[in-house]
Amino acid sequence: MGSTMAEVTDQIVFLLKATKSEYVEDTMKKGRFCFSQPTVFSKWENNEAAQYDRWDSHSAYEATHLVVAPIISEENGIPQYGPVQKLADRAIIHEQDSFIKQSFICCFRYIKLNEVEFCDKGVNLSLGTVADRIIKEFGYDSFVLIEFNEFIRRIKEKGILFIGAVVYKDLLNDYEFPVPEQLKSIVEQFYRKDTKYEWQQEYRIVIPPLKGYTDTKRFIEIGSIEDIAISGKIADIRD
Repeated sequence: MGSTMAEVTDQIVFLLKATKSEYVEDTMKKGRFCFSQPTVFSKWENNEAAQYDRWDSHSAYEATHLVVAPIISEENGIPQYGPVQKLADRAIIHEQDSFIKQSFICCFRYIKLNEVEFCDKGVNLSLGTVADRIIKEFGYDSFVLIEFNEFIRRIKEKGILFIGAVVYKDLLNDYEFPVPEQLKSIVEQFYRKDTKYEWQQEYRIVIPPLKGYTDTKRFIEIGSIEDIAISGKIADIRD
């Protein structure tokens, strides 16, 4: 089945924020991060871009023996149904509720302990061909590498509750998230992505809807992260 959400989190040592060079200073000095609603990704203008995901923030299940019964009339406000008709033997059901649709997501790449080498001068990190994919498919040229535990502590101080690694499952029929039952539906939508995106190793921080807010993006500042982060060019961590 692959690693679970909890197992991945136990191995994370850094979060890598891929970005454009003009945003690096604000990220480092202000701890400024952009959060986007799921529709930003599901309706991305370039379907070939790595950001595009038609089913971003949707759960996904395989259903069998689908049937439908048309409403043929109504009596005293109660619908009257016609004969049940077969719709399909099998189908993939995607679900997204309004809370999810109106929430905001900030995405990082998680870096596990076995992906880095600690040395006297700091940390050696090589993404190999993944660096080329980030440059080409995302259109980013720079990165900010952030110490995981302290960053998450500061994020939590802002009252942000939904934080975790994405699980790459085309279907959730055989996967159980390690969360309380009342949060299961929310987490299944936020933290599931199709397996074709697994190379992205995504870690998500989510903030809930803001009443009366109509923009699809929000910016959050947590203060300088210069004491727990370094920045550079993605091309420099290719090898």
